[in-house]
Amino acid sequence: MKNPGMRRLLVAVAAAASVVLASCGGGDVVGAITPSRIVAFGDAFSDVGQSGNKYTVNDGSINNWTQQVAQRYGVPLASQASGGNSLAQGNVRVLVEPDATGSSTTRTVKEQVDAFLGAGSFAAGDLVFIGGGFSDIIAETVNTALTDAQREANVQQAGRDLAAQVRRLVAANAKQIILTGVYDLGRTPWARSMSSAQQSAISNLSSRFNEALIVALVDLGSSVLYIDSANYFNLLTNQPTSFNLDTSNVVACTATASGSDGIGISTGPHVSSKVCTGGTITAGVDFNRTVYADSVYPTPIAHRLFGDVAFDRIRTRF
Repeated sequence: MKNPGMRRLLVAVAAAASVVLASCGGGDVVGAITPSRIVAFGDAFSDVGQSGNKYTVNDGSINNWTQQVAQRYGVPLASQASGGNSLAQGNVRVLVEPDATGSSTTRTVKEQVDAFLGAGSFAAGDLVFIGGGFSDIIAETVNTALTDAQREANVQQAGRDLAAQVRRLVAANAKQIILTGVYDLGRTPWARSMSSAQQSAISNLSSRFNEALIVALVDLGSSVLYIDSANYFNLLTNQPTSFNLDTSNVVACTATASGSDGIGISTGPHVSSKVCTGGTITAGVDFNRTVYADSVYPTPIAHRLFGDVAFDRIRTRF
């Protein structure tokens, strides 16, 4: 049985680390950076169309949080596949292969960093996004051969592996790095379809990933800003009406997919925002007033709201 006191201590340490990462080195300068380029690494949460559609409602709007930040700065951000600087791609894990859908052809977050550093370098005006963990948690959860202890250890290692990639970016002279972990997947419609024990286990994995990530980076506050997606999406999930949203329980999309177009929660067909458009929406649902496009990933409005929060944090910090 886990020691409740130790768990509370770990949460406190992670919270303190988050404060350090968020505040060190910023001083009182507000809005000093005007990025000349934005570069992004990560998984589906930051994917702006690396393999086609995004993991949200593909309605032609600014529908990913990284692009919302880019739009606020007036700087373009497109997928590398379409000639841009976002290497983030859905379903990829931080270091482990295959990805959440069983494919070994997608680049892990580490391989994304490898590819960028092998072809170029960072400039003083670059703003760099990096995140991950969603696909690691999904893959560990659906692997029925693992024990809870093994899942937890693997997820914590994934958090440390993402921290190692952040350190590589710092060593490569990236000066303004925006880091995100995972929001609480135990509060998503995916988990809510399961038992309360399973929801709790997924929430635990989400926390363990973020804690391992943050604690491994407490000394990098001068270059790294941690944006707490877990805290913000908890607010969206618990108090949607405070954000002019109707619900966090409804899945907006109806389009189903499997394989590489899925989101890894099942080997068979399941609702996937990767194939969702404004024409494949649940009857009676306004996707501009809901939190989740599919059972894991957000709607365009949730992305934009989080992007605005991130933009304000970045302006204050760098």
